[in-house]
Amino acid sequence: MEYLQCTDKLYEYSNWRSNLINTIETYQDWRKRYNLEETHSAITLANILQGLAQDRVTLAFVAEFSRGKTELINALFFAETGVRLLPSSPGRTTMCPAELFFDEDGGSYIRLIEIETRSEATAFVELKQDIERWTQIDLDCDNPKQMQTAFQELVAVKRVSKIPPSTWGCSMKKKRLSKVS
Repeated sequence: MEYLQCTDKLYEYSNWRSNLINTIETYQDWRKRYNLEETHSAITLANILQGLAQDRVTLAFVAEFSRGKTELINALFFAETGVRLLPSSPGRTTMCPAELFFDEDGGSYIRLIEIETRSEATAFVELKQDIERWTQIDLDCDNPKQMQTAFQELVAVKRVSKIPPSTWGCSMKKKRLSKVS
């Protein structure tokens, strides 16, 4: 039931935002009709509309490896499909940033960035803005099997040259467990 409540709240927010945009546009039309427009407030209203149009809800899931992030995402957003959409199994973690987008107007898709970017000195914020560096995989939200296949790209194996794992941001040190008596 929590899933439905979360989704309902997101839809409520989306509807509120759409209604607010319509109300502001109606107000702008009214001001034009009665010659009540002045530059400063017109610019302010235009900026508000632009901000509302670009507004997105962003959820970030951050934790150490194998701590249940994928299972949480599956439970929150995909429980009603009856299919585990995001792949999750022991030892299979995503080493690279991945973004999942749901947009009723612009389409739904996954964006992935290549593992090679981990060895660069480029800040992630810069990589995020460089859309050419990302791979986009479109999602059909009405087809759970297509989505499940697309999400397999999150755990795809890519062979890379033999260089120290630390170059890729990986630690190969094994933790020793001490025996407790």
